[in-house]
Amino acid sequence: MEQKLDPADKTTAITWTAVMGIHPSYARRKVIPMVLMADLTNAWEVAMERQFQENDILVSCTISPSMTIYPQSMGCPNRGEETVILSGSSHPGFVSRSMFDAYIAAVESVVREVAEAMDQESVRIDFTETTRSVHFELKKADKDSQEDS
Repeated sequence: MEQKLDPADKTTAITWTAVMGIHPSYARRKVIPMVLMADLTNAWEVAMERQFQENDILVSCTISPSMTIYPQSMGCPNRGEETVILSGSSHPGFVSRSMFDAYIAAVESVVREVAEAMDQESVRIDFTETTRSVHFELKKADKDSQEDS
């Protein structure tokens, strides 16, 4: 079903951020082991590829290690829970405004699949409508002229 578009809506992209734990049962390590990051990136690639094959929507992401702090009385380990921040954005060249609902559903599906693969119980995803995005690629001549400046 196509989304009805408001002509006054200037949204050009949907950006999203998800915070997810990486250790089952709130276990804590001194550092996020690269093997867990490898498991996470592998889970993302599998879920992303599945989503792309089934719905022709690409959900790429950036993964950043993080710490999440909340009250110990609510289950937070001493000195915080090791988490990752997953983030991404629809590319206006590939995801039109009429596809935003499908893109959001695709993000939710991929994040859910990854969270299940990482044995997580909860994940929060925030979506933001972006009214201005700039995408550019530097050509070799552009890079050379910037280096000369």
